[in-house]
Formats: sequence, C-alpha cells, structure tokens
Amino acid sequence: IYFGELSGITAFETPVKTTQKRTEIILTGFQIGNNDIPVGSIKEGINLSHRENTFSLELSPMSFTEDAIRIHYRLQGLSSSWNTTRYGVNQVIYNNLKPGKYVLEAYSEENGIKSETFIIPIQIKTPWFKSIWAYILYTMVIIMLVVVIYTGQKRKLRERSNNQRLKHYINL
Repeated sequence: IYFGELSGITAFETPVKTTQKRTEIILTGFQIGNNDIPVGSIKEGINLSHRENTFSLELSPMSFTEDAIRIHYRLQGLSSSWNTTRYGVNQVIYNNLKPGKYVLEAYSEENGIKSETFIIPIQIKTPWFKSIWAYILYTMVIIMLVVVIYTGQKRKLRERSNNQRLKHYINL
C-alpha cells in the first residue's frame, strides 16, 4: 500500500495471502426424460423404475467462478473411469441404463484444487417380469406343460395299446 505525503511516499509492504477454498458440489437439478423432479425429494439416494432409466443430473459447485471449474464424474457399476465436463457445463446425462445399483461420484476442480467427492446412490429396479419370482413362475409353468403333454401322450399310447388288444381279441 502506498500513501503520498508532502515529504514523500510512504510504502507498506504486506504479503498478500490468497487462500483457495475447496468448493463443494451439490445436486441442483434432476430430470427424468423432460420432467423436472424436485431435488428436495431426494434424501438418501435415487430409486427409479425400469422405465425411468434415462435421466440427467445437474451438479453445481458452490463457487461464483463456475466458468473456471470442471466437474469430474463417474457412475460406479457402469464405468470405473472418470469423465470430465467442459468448463461451465454442470449437467450429467445417462441413457438407457440397465436395472441395477449404481453410485454417482463427482468432484470439481478449480486451479488444481479438488473438492470433496459428492456421492449419491442410484438404483434402477428390475421389472417384475424379470424378477426371481417371475422366473420361478415361468419354470413352474414350463414344468406343468411338460407334465401335461407327457401324461397326455402316455394316455394316448395306452388307449392305442388297449384298442389294439381289443381288436386282437375281437378278431379271435
């Protein structure tokens, strides 16, 4: 800092400390298809039906310099490699995910400083017709059909055999 006086200039030299604060990422938007879902309704994770397998998440680093921040993200259960958004882009989109359990992990990076990792579990439920109970039912139906067909064929063979015996006795 410099001050001008009648007798000259007085200078104070103080080192300037710049502290770079770690930013935090929060979920600010969630869409299924083109429908906005209130973010406040998401407490402990995201549970979706098998038809809601295309969605987008809007992640916001809590910083006023969002244009200088990149978001790194990955969806555990789909990929183990990190993806990176362009500067200023904070939307993550996933299309046609298979039923299963996933974990979205994301962090922001500004001037080489990484934020804490944002983690949210995502579950896409298996449709009822692909559940274990459905497969048990399908197996039982197939077994019943095989038994019905087998017993029907066995009965027809017995009737033919009886008819042939009867014809044999009649012809004697």
